[in-house]
Parts: sequence; C-alpha cells; structure tokens
Amino acid sequence: FEDIYKLNDEESNKIAINFKGVSYTFKEIEKSVDYYCHILVSKGVKPNDHVALLGMNCYNWLIAFFAIVKVGAVAVLVNYMARHETIVDLIKDTDCKYLCYGKYVALVKQENAFETLLEEVDIPKEKTISMRYRHINFKEVMKNEDIPPYASPLSREEDSKRTSYIIFTTGTTAKPKAACLSQFSMMNIIHLNFARLDSIFPQKFMCLLPLFHCFGLLVVNAYLAFKRTVYINSLSNKLSIYKEFVRNKCGDYASVSIIFDKLARAPLWWLHRS
Repeated sequence: FEDIYKLNDEESNKIAINFKGVSYTFKEIEKSVDYYCHILVSKGVKPNDHVALLGMNCYNWLIAFFAIVKVGAVAVLVNYMARHETIVDLIKDTDCKYLCYGKYVALVKQENAFETLLEEVDIPKEKTISMRYRHINFKEVMKNEDIPPYASPLSREEDSKRTSYIIFTTGTTAKPKAACLSQFSMMNIIHLNFARLDSIFPQKFMCLLPLFHCFGLLVVNAYLAFKRTVYINSLSNKLSIYKEFVRNKCGDYASVSIIFDKLARAPLWWLHRS
C-alpha cells in the first residue's frame, strides 16, 4: 500500500479520513500506522502471524489493518455482525495467534462475550490489542508523543504478492470460506479499474459498507490512493448516515441495496437535503 504514502507537501496535510467529525490527514495516517506497528511488535507479532481484526467501522480499524500488513503479518478480517459461534470458528479455522478488537455485536448481546471468545479460540489476553478509542486516541498520541518511523526488522524486502489479508465469503449455503488476498492484487485492481476515473472522482467519498467487506475495503483504498477524502461511518444509525452525507457534501458513496432501502425509509429524510 505504498501508493497511499507517496505524498508531496500539499498532500501530506490534506484530509484523508473523517470519522464522526474528526479529521485525519494523510501524514497523520502514516504516523498512526507507525505507532500501531510498534504496539504490535511489542506484543510479539511477527511476519506471517495471523492476526484477527474484529470491530466496527472506525479510523482505528483502518489503522490496525495497515499496521498488521506493514509488520508483515496477515490481517484476518472478521465480520463484527456474526454470531459468537461463527466468530470462534473463523478465528480458529485461520489459526490466528493474536486479536485486534473493538466493538462488535456479540459483545453487546452476550455477557462476558470477550472473555469467553478468548478462552474458546485459545488466545491469551496478553496477545490482544485494543482498537477502542478509550484505549488508543491517535489524536492525543500524536499531540503528546514523538512517533519514530517503523522500520521492518526483515532482512528481505516486503513481497507485495504474499497473502497479507484474508476476507471471508458470506457463507450463504455453507460455512464462510477464507479468500487469501495480497497488497498487489488490491492495488492492481485499483489501478486497472479506477485510474481512468481519477479525473472525475469527487473530492469527498463516503463508505457505507463494512470495512471487512471486500468492496468496502477496496473503494476506501482506491480513494485514498488517489488522495481523496474518505468519510467512514459506523453504520449504526440510518438517519445519521444520510445527514452526514448531505452535511459534508460528499460526491460519491459505495453501498449495497439494503442500505439504500434503509435510507429511503429513514423518517423525514427530505428535511436534510440542503
């Protein structure tokens, strides 16, 4: 994902991500990723380790994803809406040794869900890394700490064609199946399919898909690669989605039919058109 970090002075200070009204520049993304890389390595994460990534859409999720890939590990993207039993199966099936976690649905619905999850997937608490804002606020970190660039301890150059993240199919007829993907495959798709649209891309884009979703992650990276501003939504409130889209004058968004339907059914949505 080096294309995202190829920045001139103007691009460094351009807004890259906005989440819940808080904006982060491209330079702040780079600093945040370096900081999270140091945390992962301090926890013992090594190249080729499988790290489960479980949490709702947020800035910290995206930073954790980039950091896992940057240290040479494999990010396993888990559906935060899945049932507890499904989450357990997916983490065990992909041999995850570490867990980056934020909020997820089963955590709210089931008492002691997180402790039970760790016990069932055999991941000790010391091999978990929080993505929650109450545990790590990157704005505060960057304000108070000098973050050194992360330098890989690998003697070899990073292989862009190695498996760097795993996404699961929906599993409509059977258990979800793991698809192994690389940095090269994502950036290749972006440049083949989106480069010709660079001149007509709007400056502001909103992702209304889960980041663990293959298309959601693809389009977010596409807009970042072409130095646009991406608005990430937690998808928890359909009316707030529409209000945020209109308020920020986003020119484009990616979603699926069920979200379009929810927006159409949002009460008094027409009051937010201007």
